Amino acid sequence: MRTGVGRYPNRLFSLGATHLAVGTDLSSNVVLLSKASAAPVGRLRLPKGSTSLTQAEELMRVFAPREGKVYDVDPVRLKVARRHTIPCGKGERLVGETLFYLAGEITPIRVLAPGEAPQPGVPVVLGHGAGTTVGSTVVPRELVSVNVHTLQLTGIGPHGSLPVPANAVEVLGVDREERVVVSTRDGFILVDPRSGAVLAQHVEPGGLVGAGMAHGSNTVVLATATSKPLGALALVSW
Repeated sequence: MRTGVGRYPNRLFSLGATHLAVGTDLSSNVVLLSKASAAPVGRLRLPKGSTSLTQAEELMRVFAPREGKVYDVDPVRLKVARRHTIPCGKGERLVGETLFYLAGEITPIRVLAPGEAPQPGVPVVLGHGAGTTVGSTVVPRELVSVNVHTLQLTGIGPHGSLPVPANAVEVLGVDREERVVVSTRDGFILVDPRSGAVLAQHVEPGGLVGAGMAHGSNTVVLATATSKPLGALALVSW
């Protein structure tokens, strides 16, 4: 096991031809590993960055919607060359030259008080310290798309964006007809990015613990919440 990566790593992306970046949302830094030897070669401050692509001037463009930032990284000098600003969001998916994600507001996560009822769209957790804040999350408001080169919003439908449910989780990808699939905590919605219309919605009554799809397919795999220790998988095709 590599040392220095930290607990619960959930970020892994390429930084040029020779390096991988590994990190966790609990830290603003990523550990840089050699692709050849897997040995650590340094660290870089890239808060929430998790998606990258090669940009002009041989720079790597790293997207961090959770911070509302985009970083242009020099993979040779292992330094951030430029920083840009985009709307805050989460659940991004890179499709060709477009980054789809769920834009919203950074909202504190609060410990729920005994007897208090959770409110829709208000992030809370159970535990000690009622009323205290234990981090933050993004409450999604709308589906947006950004050109990866110009960093301009390219628009979803006639109004430029599409409202999404407060329980939306992430953009899973696009199907064969280039329609956007967005997962929620209990299913998914299918969106036409040209008209901005929600074409279909699927709901699992017991809720989900995860979802995924292969890019360009018309099938979604849903990990459903059940009483079984390992849960169950459901395939939904159209």
